[in-house]
Amino acid sequence: MNRCSGALRWLLAAVALGQAALGSAITVALWERDYSDNTVAADRVWFYKNQDGSARPAGGGQYPAVEWTTTTSFPVVYQRGDSMTIVLKFYNPNCTAVSGTLTLNGARLYAPEPLAPLGQTRYSSPSVSGGGSMTVPATQLFPTYIPGYATKTITVSGLPDAVTHGQLQVDATFVANGQTAWTTGGYQTWETVYETQSDPVGLQAIPWTDLLALACTWAHAEDGDDADVLKELTFGLFWSALWVYDYYETYYTDIDTETGAVSYDLTHAVQHSIYNMDCQDASGLLHLAAAANGIESELTVLTSDDEGFWSNLLCGLGNDASQIGPYENFPFAFHQVLVAEDAVFDAACAQLTDWSGDWYRNPPAGPGWDLAGFWQTEVSRGVFYGLAYSYYADPMPEDPEEVGLYYGARELSAIF
Repeated sequence: MNRCSGALRWLLAAVALGQAALGSAITVALWERDYSDNTVAADRVWFYKNQDGSARPAGGGQYPAVEWTTTTSFPVVYQRGDSMTIVLKFYNPNCTAVSGTLTLNGARLYAPEPLAPLGQTRYSSPSVSGGGSMTVPATQLFPTYIPGYATKTITVSGLPDAVTHGQLQVDATFVANGQTAWTTGGYQTWETVYETQSDPVGLQAIPWTDLLALACTWAHAEDGDDADVLKELTFGLFWSALWVYDYYETYYTDIDTETGAVSYDLTHAVQHSIYNMDCQDASGLLHLAAAANGIESELTVLTSDDEGFWSNLLCGLGNDASQIGPYENFPFAFHQVLVAEDAVFDAACAQLTDWSGDWYRNPPAGPGWDLAGFWQTEVSRGVFYGLAYSYYADPMPEDPEEVGLYYGARELSAIF
């Protein structure tokens, strides 16, 4: 909780007394906003801080319990369609109590770009309730300083029942003795709100809001089931143009050579400070974005039952998959994808065709891309679609052949 210094409180009280002596309007100040029933969250910075702001080198930190004070502000996370309960704390620097009525004129969720480009509808309109009479006690100066505080609980209902994010804006006024003692001055921007598919899980049980800034943009307005959200996350990561595919090395995935433990550099990924990704990086980020939305998934490593394989024509992320030019055959030792509910989600590469041979030119995602069909499907004698083209050879064989699949799960053990 932010605590005003004694000197500042004395100054506020002195100013208030001076204003009262001059006949000026007596005002109160909004001191805190404390959101209730929201998901405990963090980000790449607060993951390494305690709630008091001190260093937490081992990680695992989270935001302070009070989301807004006069000097701090933190985003809030709710499940889609939830209601928000907010405890407003007011401070009265005056030497007399201030009684009046808090009127809530409205609330809205403002959609930032690119969710709603200029010229498009930028607001959803939840309802807000909880206003009414309120008395903020006087601040006592002598013989000891006791600040005058009062709280008022308001409820914002009717958030969009979809994955999204936006800035909560509220229009409210507190009138005492016929004068405005406090006002937002119209719609005032409060905290950023992230709406997830459901309760975050796994390594994102305490979700990072800078990851949600990406994920809730990619899956913006999706109101379907988990597979629908995962598809939007896959397409969003692939088409975001934030990273370029490089299958030679990893950039965010760290594998301990002694233990085999796999961890993920989420701190740099959410900053997209490195502009390359391989399949492990892309599927790892997709896995964490899914977990932040409460969706269970599994990282799966695919390889041939021999030593590597040639892929069919693929287009790596960061290239325009709608065009034919970027597609090429890759020599893979293995390929890592996300699997959820027996369907494949591959954010690293678009396939030129689906596994039936029809034009596709998108990353495989969801129902219709079961593991066996995604790997390789023979549509006619000697014609194979899907990921695998042929066993590895140098140069690449001219004709495709049936390639045996070997696959296994891989688990992320930590994020940093």
